[in-house]
Amino acid sequence: MKVVSLDLEHVLLETLRGHTALTLGDWLPIRHQGQTYELMVRDLEPETEMALIDTDLTVEVLPSEQTEAELRAEEERVAREEAAKREAEHREQMRLERCRQKAQQLPPEPDAGAGAVQLLIRLPAGGRLSRRFLRQAQLQEVLTWVESEPEALAEPGEFRVVQKWPGHCRELGPEEANQSLDFLKFARQEALFLQRFAAEAEVAVEPEAEELEMGGSSPSRPPRGKPDKGVWAEAEERKHTLCWIDG
Repeated sequence: MKVVSLDLEHVLLETLRGHTALTLGDWLPIRHQGQTYELMVRDLEPETEMALIDTDLTVEVLPSEQTEAELRAEEERVAREEAAKREAEHREQMRLERCRQKAQQLPPEPDAGAGAVQLLIRLPAGGRLSRRFLRQAQLQEVLTWVESEPEALAEPGEFRVVQKWPGHCRELGPEEANQSLDFLKFARQEALFLQRFAAEAEVAVEPEAEELEMGGSSPSRPPRGKPDKGVWAEAEERKHTLCWIDG
């Protein structure tokens, strides 16, 4: 690009040799390498009108207005992207700080035993969280734990933990926050999945497979064999309409 500019400057000087005067705003068509360029006099010093006879000239070819507009647009686009990146980094730092503060609110994890509940929560992206809680602990403690885990991406009030198996769906959130895990009939081992309201699509992972990994089942659930595909399909279709809270 610099070579072309230098060539244009040379051609412009040669073109101006055939002119006797020059005025600010003049248009000068010049030919260069088989192409015609329309150059406008955008700046003229020391006067806005100048006689060219016996006058030494120094010329400089500047980008066209269209090119300058494109360059400005590109600079603005880059600036917007950098600003958005900085804003995203700031939001992420704030989110991680909220997670750290939530983690500090949690009591120590209890030892395994009859007075503890082992929870496993499946995340929409496929990961999972695992922790023990006392049976008398309130559900709010579980919600705080979920909010404290960075990979959960859970915002206060914007998610639920869900029990689900064929014919049953129970969403647990702020409305049940003051109820104990014992009152909610949590078994010694409970497999739930996280439902985020902000997510466009949530992957519902059946708790049964997780319970088998944990080596237990919930006494609050009806006896289950391995259901056929029709039962599972029906449960999936009805999961949004057959949600209730067990007493």
